[in-house]
Amino acid sequence: MPAKSWVSYAAVKDAVPIERLLERIGHAFTRRSDGRIEATCPIHKGTHARQFKTTANGRGFKCFACGAKGNVLDLVAALEGVEIREAALRLVEWFGLLRNTSAQPERRNAVPAGNPRRRRTPAKGVQSKRV
Repeated sequence: MPAKSWVSYAAVKDAVPIERLLERIGHAFTRRSDGRIEATCPIHKGTHARQFKTTANGRGFKCFACGAKGNVLDLVAALEGVEIREAALRLVEWFGLLRNTSAQPERRNAVPAGNPRRRRTPAKGVQSKRV
């Protein structure tokens, strides 16, 4: 059985806005003056041109007809009928993204253990005292 390589969902979501995916699949859309995108829903093949909308940053979507919502990974998963991991792998392939093959993902916003700014949490069952 081949070893599975690790794929950073966050990196894929940051690299591929929904607009690029819609362009790739040939789905027509309209860009509003505030930068948001409106279209017919590519998931349920709707007919109303304003039922599918993206968020202001172009990373999230919602269909006001079928109720589908999420990010670019959720959209590919719904369109292709696959799980999120397979959707991420397809986006990596389609857009030529580099795949991170390290065994452990890099922790974001991690603070070294010896750092005095590190947040301390009380042990289970121990109540912290406020002074």
